[in-house]
Amino acid sequence: MAELNYHVLDINFITKIDNEEEMVTSLISQAFIESPWYADVIYVLLNLESPPELSRTKSRFLKMKSLKFCILDNALFWRNHEGILLNCLLK
Repeated sequence: MAELNYHVLDINFITKIDNEEEMVTSLISQAFIESPWYADVIYVLLNLESPPELSRTKSRFLKMKSLKFCILDNALFWRNHEGILLNCLLK
């Protein structure tokens, strides 16, 4: 029944996390954190807020942009318009 709800709501149910602590401590590669392309997006995903130095407009834009990204198994993914998760690359 739950899987049907995910399908109807267009939610991608990728993996089941058995331990809540595992979900909280999800880490990402240091190379992505230091990357100028992904650093702010990762900050938003990990802290659920934008970096404090950004203006209100830039903060809102970054939050909207970050909605298409997720961290899964220490990797950064981007969801395309079809709902498919694509692995983000540094180069």
